[in-house]
Amino acid sequence: MIPLLIAASFAARAGGTVDLRSEPSGAALTVDGQGTAALTPARLELPAGVHHVSAALGCDRAEATVSVREGEAARVDLRLQPVPGEVLFLPDPPEVEITVDGLPVRAPPGEPVGLPCGEHRVKATLPGATPVVLSFDLGPGQSLTLPVRLEVRAAARLEVDLTPDTARLFVDGVDVGVGDRALDPILEGPHQVRAEAPGFSPAEATLVLGPGERRQLALDLTPTAARPALDGAKVARAAGWTSLGVGGALLAFAGVQYLSHLDEWRTYRDAGADVQAGRMTASEYDRYYETHLAGPQRHTLVGGVTGGLLVGLGGGLLLVF
Repeated sequence: MIPLLIAASFAARAGGTVDLRSEPSGAALTVDGQGTAALTPARLELPAGVHHVSAALGCDRAEATVSVREGEAARVDLRLQPVPGEVLFLPDPPEVEITVDGLPVRAPPGEPVGLPCGEHRVKATLPGATPVVLSFDLGPGQSLTLPVRLEVRAAARLEVDLTPDTARLFVDGVDVGVGDRALDPILEGPHQVRAEAPGFSPAEATLVLGPGERRQLALDLTPTAARPALDGAKVARAAGWTSLGVGGALLAFAGVQYLSHLDEWRTYRDAGADVQAGRMTASEYDRYYETHLAGPQRHTLVGGVTGGLLVGLGGGLLLVF
């Protein structure tokens, strides 16, 4: 409703038109500090005189001054640019190390840090203190004050006894070495302790240490069950029976091949006499062999020889084992 009243107020006084364009387009327009409903590109009717025009799109801003004359048209081109903001960090204690979006803050104490508009992630660390992670959204041109307070944790002592002493110790996911360890100092608060060793199941414990507390912790790792050894005699007998079965099947296959082509073998044998008598040529004789007997003969030989070897191997394994 307010933009409509502004437009009506402008239209009530004699003036001219202004074509407003921006790069990129789609920016919201403000005239003389009053918002409008228009987005670039737009044409506005403005009273005669000098006006201040601004455009905003996300974190980008642009401003211009335009002189409007009665009955005339003017054009304003606005190039939007990102507008940064600034943040004043107030660390407590002063030794706190601060990073913003993973980069360290280098500003002297008490001076603000310039940052781009948008969302940022702050991490504050200090030896002996629990890290703090904060997020904030910084508007264009905004000045923000951000207190950052860390609670310093007191020291404690933790003695860890490992069985076996070849186990490797991890505290809060950090490898601290092999064998029994005395962690002094270690920060108060919760800790996750884990021990690992080849041939053993891991052992772990969760504990909470108080300020200045001295604690002893024993971690006994359990040996993993050994894989049962294979029974060589059983394996050999199984292999023997398998060889006998496969070998017997191959011998049977070879016998079937021979018997199923017995008539062709007899014909081939009788054809030899026809070749000698001149009733059949040698090439016809060879062609008959290749066509009817070459394949079955190969199958018979391979099946017979392989089957015989497997039967012999299987029988030998069964006799020995």
